[in-house]
Amino acid sequence: MAGRFFDVPQRGEIREQWLATYRNGLRSLVDPSTGAPFPEADIARATQEGAPLYARAEAVELIALGIHAKAPAIADQIAPSRSTTGVLSELHAKMRDMPRLDAAGATLKAQAKADVGAVFVGSTAIPDASAAFAVDSAGRRYQALFTVTTPIGGLAGSDPAFPLVLVGVDTGEATNLPAGSKLTWGGNQPLSAAKEFTTTEDGSGGIDAETDAEWAARMEADDAHKPESGNNAHVRKWAREASNAVEDTFVYACAKYAGTKVVAVTQKRGRQTEAAPKGPLARIPSAGTLARVRAYLVPPGSPKVPERVVSVVVAPTTTYVNLSIGLTLPRGRGLGWYDVRPWPSYDSGPATITALVDQTHFTITTPSALPSGSTPHLMVWNRARTRWEELRVASVTPGGGNTFAVVLSATPTTTITTGLYVSPLARGYKLLGPAVERYFDGLGPGEVVNLTTDPRGVRAARFPDPVEVYPQRAGSTIIATLQSALVGSITSGELLAISTTTPAIPADPVSGPALLVAGHVAVYPSD
Repeated sequence: MAGRFFDVPQRGEIREQWLATYRNGLRSLVDPSTGAPFPEADIARATQEGAPLYARAEAVELIALGIHAKAPAIADQIAPSRSTTGVLSELHAKMRDMPRLDAAGATLKAQAKADVGAVFVGSTAIPDASAAFAVDSAGRRYQALFTVTTPIGGLAGSDPAFPLVLVGVDTGEATNLPAGSKLTWGGNQPLSAAKEFTTTEDGSGGIDAETDAEWAARMEADDAHKPESGNNAHVRKWAREASNAVEDTFVYACAKYAGTKVVAVTQKRGRQTEAAPKGPLARIPSAGTLARVRAYLVPPGSPKVPERVVSVVVAPTTTYVNLSIGLTLPRGRGLGWYDVRPWPSYDSGPATITALVDQTHFTITTPSALPSGSTPHLMVWNRARTRWEELRVASVTPGGGNTFAVVLSATPTTTITTGLYVSPLARGYKLLGPAVERYFDGLGPGEVVNLTTDPRGVRAARFPDPVEVYPQRAGSTIIATLQSALVGSITSGELLAISTTTPAIPADPVSGPALLVAGHVAVYPSD
């Protein structure tokens, strides 16, 4: 955020300037009783605290500070990010012709029973009176996005190549229904379709109306790069105003050939709870979000882009990044390690689950020696939720060959599988998980051509530039994000291992850029 255009005086600053001016004035005068300049001692007494001149200077300052108190609030209105709601709406939005974006409806996937060959009519125009639609228990409407024919087996949406996708006609975070939610057909469904059916995945892309901060960010993006004549900034502006579900847009000019723009979209994560986080893929746009952006950007239906422009709207492809991080934390107290002798430690690799009997009996492989005299407290990283979970450890027994048999006293929420990373329990783990998520949410997609060797690199480099916003690389900068989550607890840290730092270049630009997301993560003592 840019600094203010002027300094606000501090208490005593105006008074001292006033008194200094008065002292300088007295030094240029002659004492009428002596005919000599005023002595410095007399000048000091005349302007000391409690003297009439001091009291007058104090009064002048209090009046000036009262006037200045209003100035920062008024000056803040020049920047959208500092403006009040009223000024944002009545000044900045109208000046830029940029209204607040409405709420967006979620995208749902479902399976519905019907006769083989029965057709569920869909439409990317939302709403469309001809498309099949359903309602949830609260009466919110969801429209079929694509036309689907019921395959052999009589279950529409069971073929992964032809999913039954619905998008919210009604809008808001509440349309992000969890998997297994019941829907009822409300119209235009095949006659043979069963009345009720259920969703198969959690809803994605449902978002409430644009907040002041999001609105201001769009305005300031336009201020930073003037959108005009269909340039990259113009395409970014159009894509972001296509739906409030769009977090940001990344434009690659002439990435395929001259006149073709590849437009990659990320989606807002939206609200989530600690009990139900949305995981590392929440920023990958849903089918509904992509459909809205395509309808807004791709001719001939686009209300903004002329027919001769070719725009390919894509979602980023994800690359999981596995991390091992060393942290210097207090032992046995505060938000630090639960145990005085935390186990396991990092020694040539993370501690990993390598064999599984059931959800409470498994094997960890790690070269670190097991401390004697106590049962270690452990936590496991749940990649699907980007959160750590404490394991209820009943016993840990050496098995030979750097293996340890672990028995739990309770089944964890995380599905235990081979390959999971295990860490010593940190008391502040509920703060560290969201911090890892925030770090990766701050990354943007990579490039779609090699900027060094590909002749298209001059034109096809990502806009906005990674140096400016949404860097592409992952690395040791995650330590600062973790330190901000446990302020005062993490005194230092180091990146012990990382599987990849840079998004790979796709084989074909229209496949979309790669985006780094959190994979398996572990933390270990580094002291």
